[in-house]
Amino acid sequence: MTYVTKIDGAWVLVYPGVPFVDATGISRPGNWLDLSSDKEKADARVYALPEPAAPPAGKVEVSRVPSGKDRPVWSVTYEDAPAPPAPYVPDVISDRQFAQVLALDGVISQDEALAWAARGDLPARLTDALEQIPEDDGARFGAKMMLSAATTYERNHPLVPTLGALLGMDDAALDNIWRTGATL
Repeated sequence: MTYVTKIDGAWVLVYPGVPFVDATGISRPGNWLDLSSDKEKADARVYALPEPAAPPAGKVEVSRVPSGKDRPVWSVTYEDAPAPPAPYVPDVISDRQFAQVLALDGVISQDEALAWAARGDLPARLTDALEQIPEDDGARFGAKMMLSAATTYERNHPLVPTLGALLGMDDAALDNIWRTGATL
């Protein structure tokens, strides 16, 4: 419980175990709050101040000060609660995890995932997607090499958004691929 008394027109917090001067000008020892009755506290104009209500939805308390003319109440300041942090997305998953999650999500078949993980045989859907990448400066060949021979797949690799778009996946879907893949 929080206690307050009014000194020179301002509400002042009174802490258990700390000596203080009450509104009547009397010095009180640190254990006075624990030993005094409710009537003694009222006579000394020391008031219990209940905790304020919980913050409204989507808000957090930033400050609180006792206020009020004759009886104390909390004057509480709120601000918008910070947005929750974005879910963690691993930087890297293995080739097996990548093939397995694509199969579990129905992007490729389980047989294609096994052949890809075991021998580097690219699934037909990935091969079709890669054919849409321009052959400029060996980009298509580089993408095929990377998908066929990589042992790990980096979420931030420049090919990922391109391949994702060709497979109909946005950033959120790609993040989920890496999140789910990391659990397999």
